Amino acid sequence: MKSNLPARPTVSIHHGAAPSIMAKAALSEAVRPDIIKGKNVLIKPNIGFKSEPAHGVVTHPEVVSGVLEWVKEAGAAGIVVGDSCIYGVNAADAFVSSGILEVTERHNVRMLQLDQARPVELTVDDPYIVESVKVSSIAKEVDIIISVPVIKAHMHAGATLSLKNMKGVLYRREKMRMHHLKDKKKFKKWSKWKTLDRAIADLNGVMLPQIVVIDGIVIMEGMGPLIGNPRPLGVVVASEDALAADIVCREMIGFSKEDVPHIELMAIKQGRPNFSVEDIDLDYALLSKLKTPIKHAIPQDVSAEYPYFIITNKDACSACDSTAMAFLKTFGSDYEGKNKVQIAFGNGVTKKDIKLSRCIMLGNCTVSLKDKGIFLPGCPPIPSDIKRALEK
Repeated sequence: MKSNLPARPTVSIHHGAAPSIMAKAALSEAVRPDIIKGKNVLIKPNIGFKSEPAHGVVTHPEVVSGVLEWVKEAGAAGIVVGDSCIYGVNAADAFVSSGILEVTERHNVRMLQLDQARPVELTVDDPYIVESVKVSSIAKEVDIIISVPVIKAHMHAGATLSLKNMKGVLYRREKMRMHHLKDKKKFKKWSKWKTLDRAIADLNGVMLPQIVVIDGIVIMEGMGPLIGNPRPLGVVVASEDALAADIVCREMIGFSKEDVPHIELMAIKQGRPNFSVEDIDLDYALLSKLKTPIKHAIPQDVSAEYPYFIITNKDACSACDSTAMAFLKTFGSDYEGKNKVQIAFGNGVTKKDIKLSRCIMLGNCTVSLKDKGIFLPGCPPIPSDIKRALEK
């Protein structure tokens, strides 16, 4: 997959103004309006969880508002805003709490749950791990996709930026499948990278957004994508080149290419293996000024604070991982000095992994081991489910 973008793409960074104004200004600098004129456009924010924008979990609604204004002025033929949530989250509730539903109503634009459309299966050329993917037909049928993520550290992917944000176009449980992929001999060449990182690059090989607007108004550091700490940054970044924009934002938050492997894999897939921030047209002085190293998402850091719990994660997705970490942060200190408890989750957990008789089998992926401890069904269960189970 060779990139058709300019050898030196433009990435625009704006800072210090209202979110909607910065989004419009960044788009005006970095994106040609003629690529929008007469086209059908999907604006794809990050609303995977039910949360409010002040927490850095979801895309800021006023960034979406600025994108909508710019797309309208550029002469789009049709505009929809859409996303899908992780399994178990009510998308209608998430759209309301994010503030983005109100923005779409203000702009008289439809907001769609991507999972409610039919699936379309796409074949991946030269795959790293995924030979085909099922995506929402909405994403496939539009002419232009604008990926509008919020910057977050991520416990499995390193960081959420524009490429990772495209995981929301995957159809229903296809999102979860990306966390449970088994490696194959024919992909041995790529085996030094995690299967999830390779899957994100493969997805973008067939569903690469044509425009990205990255929300850095309130970002998340630490235990993203859900239970990290919000950090105000007040930045919006835009480009026609998703890879370039992600590299700039990766640099801005002080992460290396090893910290976010799917970005490097995407560069290789596009035939740009050595592509770096030096190859991008941007305001380097402003990038240097705004550079704000943030804490990585390292689950071990949280579990280490609670040595009276044994955490066993084998091939779990972000949903159960976030539930376990949120339980520890919210209720973990209540169990200091009590008998140890094991919490096991992920479809890779086996009988050999169960070390304690007092073991929580967290989530549907552990159903085959339900006779080995306390089984909590759900995809995912919620943190209070663990507390209730331990208090019985």
